[in-house]
Amino acid sequence: MPTEPATIALIRFGCLAVAAAFFLLLFRLARIPGGFPAAILAAGLLTGVALGPTVLGALRPELHQRFAVGALHERQALRDLEERHELDLLVLGHTGVSPVALDEQRRDFALQRRPLHDAVTKASHEFQTPVRRITLVLVCLAVFLAGCAAQKRTSSHPEASMLAAAAAGILAVIFAGIINAILIGALLGATRAEAVPLGFALAGGSFFAATPLRWLGAAARSLDVRFSLLCGIGVVLIAIAAMPARTELGPWIVAIVLSLAAGAWLGRTCKRRTRCAAKTALACVVLPTLVAFAASHADFHALLGSTRAVIFVIIAVAITGLGAWMGFSLGMGIFGSDLQRHAITQRWIEANAAGVGLTQAVMLAVLCAAALIDGATSSGAAVIAAFILAALFTECSLDLVRRWIVAIDNPPSE
Repeated sequence: MPTEPATIALIRFGCLAVAAAFFLLLFRLARIPGGFPAAILAAGLLTGVALGPTVLGALRPELHQRFAVGALHERQALRDLEERHELDLLVLGHTGVSPVALDEQRRDFALQRRPLHDAVTKASHEFQTPVRRITLVLVCLAVFLAGCAAQKRTSSHPEASMLAAAAAGILAVIFAGIINAILIGALLGATRAEAVPLGFALAGGSFFAATPLRWLGAAARSLDVRFSLLCGIGVVLIAIAAMPARTELGPWIVAIVLSLAAGAWLGRTCKRRTRCAAKTALACVVLPTLVAFAASHADFHALLGSTRAVIFVIIAVAITGLGAWMGFSLGMGIFGSDLQRHAITQRWIEANAAGVGLTQAVMLAVLCAAALIDGATSSGAAVIAAFILAALFTECSLDLVRRWIVAIDNPPSE
């Protein structure tokens, strides 16, 4: 008796959660740079590589297809038909039949193939439905826990302009989205209709602006910077809701927003112990599982087989944050007060450390679950790898960049 797709999906996510938690513990014990966020991203990436098509799919392809692809019987029936068709064409070619007979054979094959192909599509959709639902639950749980664990105290200044904060957050996402779309279109061959929504969906913002998983400077704890990050994630959610998906992304976005609001409302009254428990569950279970789920879609064999995809990953990691910095600086420079215009780059660095990379990883999980990114192709694997590696690079290099900025602002006296 075949196992139900829901049971297979639960087993798959359970394995991802356990493996990601194990690697997270190892990275925390190793004290890698970047603290908890870097450890979460590294653990999720390593888990996804190990349990995805790169390692598990190469060593045990049947096991990987059973737990990650689905529709095994339908795919096998389609492969058998295609093999018989190739054999029939070979035999007919050797017997010297007329081209008319070969064309008739191809027409018969097309008629026989259509119902089998439809069966594969239907079975794949049924197999992926529980995966999409579990992903939605985990994303909603992540933003809910982030709201519950949010810090109540924020530093605010009467001169800080909320208009400048909103403009900075929106422009940061717009500039980053434009650069992402240009790279995806130019190097990965995506059409404008595909590249623009995808670029904006992975452009920044943060669900975790008020839930720091590492030490943050005073700028990141200020009310205007948190508001800026929330405005940015609002643009990202609108971009995802507008994507022409085959799945119901609109209701997904509504559920995510409601979960964030419910968590923030509950976090206002919950005790410190509850907030600590929510933060632990978020950092140790939910986020590593989502990152691992996104990374498990990427076939790094396909990625390494394409020079353009490798170049895309290198460029995306090298210029990570450039567009967001340009937009943030423009918004704060035009609309900000004297306080906000002071040390704009330093304020942006602290804002970028408030969960932007983790939010991009969560958005990757949503896009993979909605079948908007095909990690089996070189372009899809490049997008997944580029944004996870870029987020990991940002988290690991943050302390070095902080010291560099301080050294520039305060040069040593002779």
